[in-house]
Amino acid sequence: MVAVIMASAWAAVVLRAFRSCWWRAPRGRAPRLPHGPRRFSNRAVASTSALLIVCVVSRSIVLTGAVGAMLAVSHRRARLRVRSARRVAVIRALPDTLDLFMVGADAGLTPVDALGAVARWAPPPFAAALDAVGTRQRVGDCFSDALDVLVETLGEPARPLVGVLRAADRDGAALGPALRKLAAGARDDRRRHTELAARRLPVALLFPLALCILPALALLTLAPVVSGLLHTLSL
Repeated sequence: MVAVIMASAWAAVVLRAFRSCWWRAPRGRAPRLPHGPRRFSNRAVASTSALLIVCVVSRSIVLTGAVGAMLAVSHRRARLRVRSARRVAVIRALPDTLDLFMVGADAGLTPVDALGAVARWAPPPFAAALDAVGTRQRVGDCFSDALDVLVETLGEPARPLVGVLRAADRDGAALGPALRKLAAGARDDRRRHTELAARRLPVALLFPLALCILPALALLTLAPVVSGLLHTLSL
């Protein structure tokens, strides 16, 4: 019974790894960000298959459970890293995208025309999402409904932009002042994330510095002393 449960858990982990490697967005849905579709490389899937073969050949339930748990934890951590990187990429690109929308609004473009123009020059996280909005419009969705693709693809940081575009399209609200306010807030968020990343850098460098510099420092300071003591004792 235990063997069946462990084998089922292992099979679920392997199938999830294969699905994450070759998964493609269904037709008609918005594309994800560049780091989203493939969480596992072909090398990772190959190593997973090799570990599966080793566990089956060895017939060790403990080894199978340990490797399965390790892969599940690593998969979970990879998903969290991808999600965090995706959110940071959106936050960093949002001010530039809002500036492009402001240029279109100042030029007198409607929200629909401004979105089509911005999609050509927007940073990578927003370019694919804005193209997906245009695709939804071409297949028959109205502009307000097609804007939901931005939130589905980019997450919560894009929701204020969706609200401003929707209000301008439905109610005829002024697009320029609202975009300027959003751009100011987006720049503050980007600056805070940059400062936070800069504060984390010393902590990230602590282990490499301790691993590489401290042994060399100890060797340079203690080796002459030890060598002198050994030379004195030998005399």
